[in-house]
Amino acid sequence: QGWAPASSRLLAGTTRVHIELEDAIAEFLDAEAALLFPSGYMANLGMIAAITGPEITVLSDERNHASMIDGCRLSRARVVKIPHADLEAYERELRGPGAKIILTDTVFSMDGDLAPLRELSILADRYGADLVVDDAHGFGVFGNGRGVVAEMRVRVALRTITLSKAAGCTGGAVVGSRDAIEFLRTSARTFMFTT
Repeated sequence: QGWAPASSRLLAGTTRVHIELEDAIAEFLDAEAALLFPSGYMANLGMIAAITGPEITVLSDERNHASMIDGCRLSRARVVKIPHADLEAYERELRGPGAKIILTDTVFSMDGDLAPLRELSILADRYGADLVVDDAHGFGVFGNGRGVVAEMRVRVALRTITLSKAAGCTGGAVVGSRDAIEFLRTSARTFMFTT
């Protein structure tokens, strides 16, 4: 085992250590699977750009982290900026036609306040939208370390975490269903093209 692999993980750079850490993260967060990225920023960038596109409308809280905003910019999706934690604005947009993703931080890094995740989860279920969250600032702090998603006991389609804050190391991950993670493995460019 060297300091780093000599290839992108998609080709030949995945090691036993990567797999063990992904399995440990998924188990700890009670998810089916996890996918490691070099940073939380790259996890958001790659995940958002991969799961969206011109046929998707992304409802993005105006105070979301820069990595989420940049992911939306790369996605080519229609992005609606939602006033901070405004549930009525979310519901207004959800009533319209087409596939929707609700995209929010769990803990907003500049203010430290929490997203109304329970209410957003109810809205997502009611209107058939996916709830996708960045739990970077909740992971290691809330829910016995499992984050705000665990603390509030909500269902999310995908969530990102970072290992560079409470975990005290480097890297990030996306966690979710096995199918979603396998899709990201061959679709998230920040995973595919990083050594």
